[in-house]
Amino acid sequence: MNVIVADDEKRVCALICALVEWEELGLTLIGTAYDGLTALSLIEAKQPDVLITDIRMPGIDGLELIRQARELQPELQFIIISGHKQFDYAQHAIKYGVAEYLLKPIKGHELNQTLLRLKKEHAERTSAESSIQELRDAKRSMMHSAFLTFLQTNTPPLLGQWQKYTGLFAIAVIALRGVRGRHALGAVQTKILHLLEGEEQAVTLAAHEGDLYLLFAYQESEREHIVTLCTRIVEILRTQAQLFRDLKSAISLGVEVSSIHEINESLISAHDRLSQRLIGGFEQFYQAKHHKALPTEEHVEFVRQRFTQACAQMSESAEELVNELFNTIEKEPISVIEHVLLQSFSYAQRFVEEQNPDLEENQELWLTIRDASTLEDLRFRYQSGLTELLHLHVQHQEHALSRPIKLAKALIDQQYGDELLSLERVSEAVHLNPSYFSGLFKKRMGVGFADYVLEVRMEAAKKLLVETSMPITKVAALVGYRDPKHFSRAFKKYGQIKPNEYRKLYG
Repeated sequence: MNVIVADDEKRVCALICALVEWEELGLTLIGTAYDGLTALSLIEAKQPDVLITDIRMPGIDGLELIRQARELQPELQFIIISGHKQFDYAQHAIKYGVAEYLLKPIKGHELNQTLLRLKKEHAERTSAESSIQELRDAKRSMMHSAFLTFLQTNTPPLLGQWQKYTGLFAIAVIALRGVRGRHALGAVQTKILHLLEGEEQAVTLAAHEGDLYLLFAYQESEREHIVTLCTRIVEILRTQAQLFRDLKSAISLGVEVSSIHEINESLISAHDRLSQRLIGGFEQFYQAKHHKALPTEEHVEFVRQRFTQACAQMSESAEELVNELFNTIEKEPISVIEHVLLQSFSYAQRFVEEQNPDLEENQELWLTIRDASTLEDLRFRYQSGLTELLHLHVQHQEHALSRPIKLAKALIDQQYGDELLSLERVSEAVHLNPSYFSGLFKKRMGVGFADYVLEVRMEAAKKLLVETSMPITKVAALVGYRDPKHFSRAFKKYGQIKPNEYRKLYG
């Protein structure tokens, strides 16, 4: 424990310091004062655990010192030194919570016993406070975990820790946008947690998908205080925007509900109201006064169908799709427009990733759209994002489709001499349906499977006829024809000349 000694007589002050068994008791002297004002300044600056003071001092006396010190530091313990004449006067200190006073002349044993008792009481109180704090911390942790799980699942029953509160509930969303927004998350979170220290209302702060969320439980009389907290958070956001230059942020408070089971309504309304930042700007406080569910599924379904069709057609432009979409939604509330664009883009991104399993997930594309600062910017980023997805789809599909054809060509080059080589056998080898493989092969190669095999066999036969003197029957067998006559007919049809005439002409 830390101790300050105050007495207007330097001699008495020195005596007290000399009588205390500092090391044995585990105490530390952190200051002495010879008047009440100096003692009060020391208390404010050094935050002692115990003050030993005379009852009579210049400036302010001991009782006034105790009263003011108690306001500065409620847990401060006091030992009053009093002469016999001031004994009755010192008893008034009891109303200030002082239960320890000693009579002059001071006895060392009595002083040390008193300090030892105060030390034990301090240890017990500190231990009890620590236990209480641990329980409070555990409670806060459970409430925070419940809120975070709710944000991840949208399941109000998971907020069991909050059901004991009666009154009102509301969720605030703190949007952090821009590349630096991801970097600023920790700093903003720390500042807001500091702001919330000592708040009497039940409140917790959680980070989810790059944004911050606040859940309040409060009484109707505290409604204005919640709004004040949100406006103070705006000041924090403005300060952080100066430190993180491309950080764009805003806070939105959802509608209040009277049951924790209705909290989804507050969350949805907070998100809807937050869309107003695209018109009203960032570093602002937006408050939802009411909430009305607005239809968005029809517009999202339109994008799903058109985007899926564009992928099937291997299109790489989303301009026409976006123009048609905005012709139907441009007069809708800004919250509907933002919701439709974000939801439909999420679908488009999932669709492309499912169609192209080797494609790496790219969360930055969605974040780029979410980070838009105006409605015009949102539209531009949305169209660019969809175009990028279509380009990736076409690129990966081209790669994916070319692979089985390359394998098929290699197989034909190896096995063209096998008379039993067939479309069915090759399609099975490349793990494709024969009908699909036939169409894909013709699309990629420009000729059908049978014509391509014929070309490979005939070109191989030409080479054998020119470079060797083996009989025509042998050449026919090597290029996949058991019947030499069948080979000759096929060769003449392909090159407009018989095999033996080709040999004479070019051999």
